[in-house]
This record gives sequence, C-alpha cells and structure tokens, in this order.
Amino acid sequence: MQKSGVDDIERYLIRSISNACHDYFRRKRQTTIPIDEALHITIDESDKQIHEEFMRINRMLDDLPPEQAETIRLKCYDGLTFKQIGELQDISEATVKSRYRYAIMSLKEKIEKTKGV
Repeated sequence: MQKSGVDDIERYLIRSISNACHDYFRRKRQTTIPIDEALHITIDESDKQIHEEFMRINRMLDDLPPEQAETIRLKCYDGLTFKQIGELQDISEATVKSRYRYAIMSLKEKIEKTKGV
C-alpha cells in the first residue's frame, strides 16, 4: 500500500490547477487581446513603466520555444522550484534546469542585441 503524504497532495493540486488553467486559456483564446491592442489599454501614469516592461518581457518570452517560456514563467512568476516544475510537467528536474538555462541564455542574447553590446 502506497503512503499518501503532503507531497503527493501538493503535486496533485499543482497539476490540477495547471491543467485547469491550460484548459481555461485554451477555451478563451478567442477573447485574448492581441499585444498590439493591449498597448492601447488605458493605464495609470504611475503604472506605465511597469506595464511597458511587463509587455516587453512577455514579447521576449513569446519568442522562446513554448517549453522554455513556460519554465521561465513557472519559476519566475509563480515561484516554483525546479523539482516542482518537473513534477508538474512530468519531466526530470535536469530537463527543467536545462530548459531554464537555455531560455535565460536566449533572453540574455536578445537583450544584448537590443542594447548593441
């Protein structure tokens, strides 16, 4: 008989929430606002710089392979560990780390090209 502990429940909940989010956004894609239109949404002046930086980062993430972009979002936005991401995606922790590393390298190259370094 397998012991069911907190780790199993946590993994189950994370996986369930992730699947629900993926399903929700898959169904709602037609109502998603294109980035070009999102730039015209009225925001407070105090939030403008943060909004612009967020949009710039999202555009860069959208240029990455989907697996790498999702790894960055789960790690940086959601604060998950590499182990949690691996469990969530049913891949090894080493694979998560390599996706993260390659994504960071790609983003760094894009930023350096933009700055002309």
